Amino acid sequence: MKYILLGLQLFPAILAAVKAAEAHISLPKSGAEKLNLVTGVVEEVYASIADGLREDYSRESVVRLVMGIVTRVVAVFNRLGIFQATGA
Repeated sequence: MKYILLGLQLFPAILAAVKAAEAHISLPKSGAEKLNLVTGVVEEVYASIADGLREDYSRESVVRLVMGIVTRVVAVFNRLGIFQATGA
């Protein structure tokens, strides 16, 4: 249950991060780099947070959760035409 709550709490920030990456990186075939950017930011934040969160959530589980959310957001945006394909 705690991961569901974490995912829902992180969702708006992840959504904004995905949109920002898409808006600022429009190179063809750059999807993997954009994903690395978003997950890298999450890893940096995780590395600098208080120990309390580290005790509740492992770094790997948080990154896996964020990657899953990013993948779903991008898939939906692509299907809806929000993100235009750039030759990926």
